Amino acid sequence: MNKSIQAWCEQQIVAMKVQFEDAIEVRTVKIHERLEVLAERITDLNVRFEEEKVRIPADIERRGRELAEMLRLFQEEFNVEKRERLEREARIEKQLDDHEHEVAGKFEVERTEREKRYIELARIIETNEKSRIKADGKFQEVVKEELQSLHNQIHIEAQVREREDDEIVEALNRYTAKLQSSLKIINSTNT
Repeated sequence: MNKSIQAWCEQQIVAMKVQFEDAIEVRTVKIHERLEVLAERITDLNVRFEEEKVRIPADIERRGRELAEMLRLFQEEFNVEKRERLEREARIEKQLDDHEHEVAGKFEVERTEREKRYIELARIIETNEKSRIKADGKFQEVVKEELQSLHNQIHIEAQVREREDDEIVEALNRYTAKLQSSLKIINSTNT
């Protein structure tokens, strides 16, 4: 039995060895194919690098010339712009000075006019104040007179009402006296 297990194990080992060698062979073929593709890619990259070695310095040189030209044009435009800006600033500064003098003159005229108007208004206010004081004095006198007149009228009215009240009381007293005398007469005839 040991021999048969050993034979069977040896067969399995041989079969696995064959299978392993086949797998290694397949992988070796695939690796060789990949290496060939990789070698082609490396060759292509080397060709591209060689092309880029030539193209990049030429491109850098061309762009350097373009940049130098752009810088020269920019410098010229900058100088022109600077000159024009200085001229504009000078014109603006002159306009500002002219406007400042004009505004200062108008301000002085306006200040003088306002001072005149202030003096005139102060005079009008003073005149109105005096007139108002006089009118207030007259008004107070009229009010005092009216109040005195009303006070007198109230006093007279109070005296008249008092007299009328006294007359009404007297009339009631007389009426009461007559009523009592009439009752005495009536009472004396009944007895």
